[in-house]
Amino acid sequence: MPDPQSLELKCLRVMLRPLVRFCLRSKLTFTDAIRVLKVVFVEVGEEELRKVTDKVNVSRLSLLTGVHRKDVDDIFHEKRTPQTYSVSIAARVVNQWEQDRRYHNKSGKPRPLTFQGENNEFRRLVESVSTNLNA
Repeated sequence: MPDPQSLELKCLRVMLRPLVRFCLRSKLTFTDAIRVLKVVFVEVGEEELRKVTDKVNVSRLSLLTGVHRKDVDDIFHEKRTPQTYSVSIAARVVNQWEQDRRYHNKSGKPRPLTFQGENNEFRRLVESVSTNLNA
């Protein structure tokens, strides 16, 4: 691995800042970015290998890109594109609140939820979306 202070990594860090800013503003998560980055690494790796040889395979692509063989295999052989971006947990919670009748008022609109105490409505809402979070 290159020295973290190397010029290449400093340049990469500078170039990634606007991309990360774009992701955050677009509600794309780190996981979304990694999924797309893997695909781009494999695609560009394949292009670069084809410039020097016709022998392009999963092993060579994995070695060149550092992307795990299973991921390279999925991308390379199936020409799989990234799945639709996963919706962030926060967006899923808001969506659940907007859609679930348990959290609506009499007119059918989402209502303010209780959030104090151990067994509150907000905690139940969050847990209905993911048990990996602490409301």
